[in-house]
Amino acid sequence: ALTTHTQHHTGGRTPSDLPLLTLTQHDITNLESDLEAEWADLEE
Repeated sequence: ALTTHTQHHTGGRTPSDLPLLTLTQHDITNLESDLEAEWADLEE
């Protein structure tokens, strides 16, 4: 259930969602993209 929830999100995270980190929106977008690619590799 948790993996289904995390795989089908409609919006990304923003810097305000991660107040303990100093990431730009660009950083977050890149990380999300990388993680999606990793999840896809694990599902194969």
